[in-house]
Amino acid sequence: MKKIPFIALFIFVITGVVNAQFSFGPEAGINISTIKIKTNSGSGYYSVPSQSTIVGFKGGGLIDCSFGSNSSFHFQSGVFFSSEGSGFGNGQTLVVNYLQIPANLVIKFSTGTDDNIFIGIGPFAGAVVGGTVTSTGTTHKIKFGSDPNSDQVESNDWGLGFQVGYQFGFGLLLRGQYQTSGTSVIPNENSDIAGFNHVFSITTGLLIGGRQEKSRYPRYRHGY
Repeated sequence: MKKIPFIALFIFVITGVVNAQFSFGPEAGINISTIKIKTNSGSGYYSVPSQSTIVGFKGGGLIDCSFGSNSSFHFQSGVFFSSEGSGFGNGQTLVVNYLQIPANLVIKFSTGTDDNIFIGIGPFAGAVVGGTVTSTGTTHKIKFGSDPNSDQVESNDWGLGFQVGYQFGFGLLLRGQYQTSGTSVIPNENSDIAGFNHVFSITTGLLIGGRQEKSRYPRYRHGY
């Protein structure tokens, strides 16, 4: 059942690729993230309230695929460097750097000009490429993998993201996005503790190529 959204998105992309128009460009901004820890009390998981947010960098290359010249439906993907993590009540700060690939279905609505408002949803997959843990002024590189005895974070992460934004007619876009992990990022073979990334990002980008026609998107109607 968990694979159904991924399969549906894949079919949607394949059926629209024949008439697709592509644009691409850079996108960068900040992450505001935390890792929400849950521990098993014996009667179920409960959240540990001592985590705090940290600010990190997010940036990479974006690809936008529109399904036909007059379609409001778009598929967006790319490759992004994403610095995430959390502060903890014991004074430690964990920073985990990922390479992420999103797969978002985006719907764009015209504002009555060449600009548009967009919303989107889709899964993402990420691989850890490094990170640090800081405690009492001392910083060390993190260990990542699936061994609960030696590794601090899992080497992979995946989950779901939601977004809303504004795109100008010449390609500049502003995006707000929320992502959450679908699996624990903490290696633990006994599953008595789990940690999930929760990331809010604010980014700006510039799409180049394709056609930015105001007639492509459905318009809001005011008063009728």
